[in-house]
Amino acid sequence: MKILKGVDAIDRQKWEKLLDKSKYSSPFQSPAFVNVINASSEFSSDVYAVESDGELKALCVIIFKKKKGLELSSLCECPDQAGREGYGRLAC
Repeated sequence: MKILKGVDAIDRQKWEKLLDKSKYSSPFQSPAFVNVINASSEFSSDVYAVESDGELKALCVIIFKKKKGLELSSLCECPDQAGREGYGRLAC
């Protein structure tokens, strides 16, 4: 058994095969999604996989926010009925 780290260390066909056969997989673990995240200016990712007998047994995608600190979502920037910023509904 070995631990693989990084997109380039993991065979894409084995990665897709694991996602296809696992009932617990999601689109957020796909190579395409990881590529989108890594192309983003706001996020990056690390990918780890466990390989045994030439087959991937497990995969973990960790997403990091590049900018430090907490930020309010832009969904909260609409004024409420009293005109106060930050108290608006989610759909303005």
